[in-house]
Amino acid sequence: MLVPSCWVDGMAFGQAVLRGGENPWTKPEELGLFHRELASLLKLKLIEISIDAAMDALLEKSPAVSVGNDVEAIEDFVSGSALAGYVARGIDVVLGGSGAMPIALSLPGPGLIARRFMGDAPVDENTLDDLSMALTGLVRAVYREGIDYIRINEIDPRALEFMEPLTNVAEHYQCASVLLLREEAAGVDVPEGFDAIFRDKDGQILPSAWWRNSDEVPQGKKLFVEVPNDMEPEVVLRRCSDLKTAFI
Repeated sequence: MLVPSCWVDGMAFGQAVLRGGENPWTKPEELGLFHRELASLLKLKLIEISIDAAMDALLEKSPAVSVGNDVEAIEDFVSGSALAGYVARGIDVVLGGSGAMPIALSLPGPGLIARRFMGDAPVDENTLDDLSMALTGLVRAVYREGIDYIRINEIDPRALEFMEPLTNVAEHYQCASVLLLREEAAGVDVPEGFDAIFRDKDGQILPSAWWRNSDEVPQGKKLFVEVPNDMEPEVVLRRCSDLKTAFI
């Protein structure tokens, strides 16, 4: 599966414009409709299913599901049946209404998971390794035929050492593996195994300021784009047209 040269993440924009700021995952039964509407609005080339958003919604809707900053509790949540069942339900709805569009599963990497639940508490490499295995277990539990890409977002350079289980599971399911690197992780060497990598330092992530000025699309062979959620839709659509023209 070829990785799009211009990868567009429209989740935050869609949540703001199409759902008035409400997380679409709070109504998993309507996820298919949400993603069809978003794909039509932004002329997307793929549908991206956000595990981050699923986690947010599950923790908000289910008081019985709680996660503190204890490492074992975090691992249990990530690899547990509550999250897997919730995500699988949403995936099934999206696949049922996606037609022939490619589907991507977007995962927070081990470092992002650790920061989210542990804040500024120290995170050792054993924790990153364990969280990578927990994420791999989640992917195995929710994978469905029809998922074409697995995208991993990471900020902690140490976490890159423990990505092999995730790239192995992507290869096993014949999914293209995509890595998005920001912050400190953007400047380090990456182990082999990924089909595509977008990183800040190489100018492969579109700056947020681009949406608010008249600059041309950055030149390069590939670009990751996150559509902002705080702009007028007319402006976003015009700028998306610029992107589409540049990457035809």
